[in-house]
Amino acid sequence: MEAKLLQETDRCLHCGSCLSVCPLVNAGVLGSPKKIGVYAAKDARKVNHIITTPFNCTFCLACVNVCPVNLPTPEVVKRLRGRIKHSKSIEQLVENVRSSGNIFGMGNDERGIWSIELDFPLEERIDAKAEVGYFVGCNSAFAPSLSGIPVANVTLLERAKVNYMLISDEKCCGMPLVMAGEEGVLAEIAKSNVEEYRKRGVKVLVTSCPACLRAWKELYPKVVKVPFKVQHTSQFLLDLITKNKIKLSKIDRKVAYQDPCELARGCGIVKEPRLLIKETGALLLEFKEKGLEAECCGGGGLLRATNPQTSTKLAFSKLKEAKLLGAEAIITACPACKQNLLKAGGNIAILDVGELLLAALPSNP
Repeated sequence: MEAKLLQETDRCLHCGSCLSVCPLVNAGVLGSPKKIGVYAAKDARKVNHIITTPFNCTFCLACVNVCPVNLPTPEVVKRLRGRIKHSKSIEQLVENVRSSGNIFGMGNDERGIWSIELDFPLEERIDAKAEVGYFVGCNSAFAPSLSGIPVANVTLLERAKVNYMLISDEKCCGMPLVMAGEEGVLAEIAKSNVEEYRKRGVKVLVTSCPACLRAWKELYPKVVKVPFKVQHTSQFLLDLITKNKIKLSKIDRKVAYQDPCELARGCGIVKEPRLLIKETGALLLEFKEKGLEAECCGGGGLLRATNPQTSTKLAFSKLKEAKLLGAEAIITACPACKQNLLKAGGNIAILDVGELLLAALPSNP
């Protein structure tokens, strides 16, 4: 594997395309994403003195999107992360997932605390047999600022009369460990998570988190058979609206949509969130860079855990652009994006697309 990575980095044309789109380069933090990859493939010991460098990456995939020879730079960076000494924050995150099953190290019995905001009982959905499974994800389950995401999506599923379920002891998807370079434990996590939904008869698994989505769709099939369909909530909800199972009223609001890197470049999902926004009647304003060319908000790749200042700096630039557009809110489709944009402050609402749909949901069906 090491020899193969070295061969990959040697294919670099030195064209500079990756430099022009790298958010860390543009923020003045990183010199060259490709250079990190070269160090990773050759000798990680040479970069132990710059331990933060490989973690100055959001895994936004912008470099991959523009590379003329398709260098797998993010994969090489992950390899480097696994070969060097981790910072205390990353060591703690890895230990939390291993010991508690979530990135926060909290008791998993607190995973459903967000459900206290619901105005209907959820007990009969927990660990039940159903055709649709909802994978909440660590961030949305535990972070108070993100509780509106599962609340909105579950409420929409209820309104559409979907036969769905949730796991009481849901575990982390494992993507944070992969981002930290700890891929060795993924197989165990994947097999356990798949089995929880398989034995309950799930045919479609939906999640609001693009990182979780990529874990389930891209990483899990490499180590275990996934016997059901996996979708992002934007895809599943759009299908429900198209089939007239969810009816919305109209919202008079100007909103800008921030493409999550993992969702757009990672999963190729660009149109669905925009179609959902238009279904609400809100006026969609677009950032200068959008879709596959969208600029990263700084919320991915564990950057906030290792370099919160830069993470916030990247998010603030998105808030500034949104205000110049005249947007009253930024809509995204990723818990990490929402959280990072909220951390940047600013007098503008930050909402998940599911929350926007909930705002357009009539009080009476």
